[in-house]
Amino acid sequence: YGNQSAPCDSDGVSAQRAMLIENGTLRRRWADLRYAHYTNAPATGQFANWTIDGGSQPASALLRGPAVLEVRQFSWLNPSPATGDFAAEVRFGYLHQNGQKVPIKGGTVAGNVFQAFADCQISRETSFVGNGLVPAAIRFHDLSTIGV
Repeated sequence: YGNQSAPCDSDGVSAQRAMLIENGTLRRRWADLRYAHYTNAPATGQFANWTIDGGSQPASALLRGPAVLEVRQFSWLNPSPATGDFAAEVRFGYLHQNGQKVPIKGGTVAGNVFQAFADCQISRETSFVGNGLVPAAIRFHDLSTIGV
C-alpha cells in the first residue's frame, strides 16, 4: 500500500504503522534510527508511506460559498520553518463565484501554514499524492489573496 512499501527501511528498522497525531494531539514523535539514538526514543523507521484521514464533507461542498478560490497548482510553496509564513504564486486554479467556474493563473496566496491548518475543512475523499494517502481537497478560511 503505497509506493514506498518495504519490509524494512535502509537502516534495518522493520516497517510499521506509527500513529503520530490523533485528533489534533501529538501521540508520538517520528524518529528514524539516528534520531531515536540521539533522543532515546523508540525508532519508527524512516518516513515513508503516510496517511491523513479524510473529513466528513464531500469535496464538492468545500467549493460552496460566495467566492471560493480553488488552487490546482502553486509555483512553489515553501513556508518559513520558523514562523510558518508563506506567499506563493498561483500557477493554475479556478475562481468559483456566482455559479461560474472561471480558470485563473497568476496572483498570490499568502498566510501562515500553522494558522491555516488550525482552521480548515478537509474532504472525506482521499487520493494518493506522492507517497501519501491524503484528503483530496482542503479548504482554508483565513488566507490572503493578491491579484486574483
